[in-house]
Amino acid sequence: NVWEWCQDAWSGNYEESQRAHPAAYEVKETSPSRVVRGGSWWHNARFARSAYRLRRHASIRYTNLGFRSARAHP
Repeated sequence: NVWEWCQDAWSGNYEESQRAHPAAYEVKETSPSRVVRGGSWWHNARFARSAYRLRRHASIRYTNLGFRSARAHP
């Protein structure tokens, strides 16, 4: 299990994030910080949930940080 990169740009106030106002949200390629969620094998169980989120710079690389592939079902 690894932390999962999200498309969301970081917002310290979740209520003001793109989930609260999706129509007003646009990911900017220049935004340096992104959201990672879910914990990893390296951390204890309290982090292993999708609601737990951290900020990471988009250029960060760790062995316990990855992504989940998904596609729309026709």
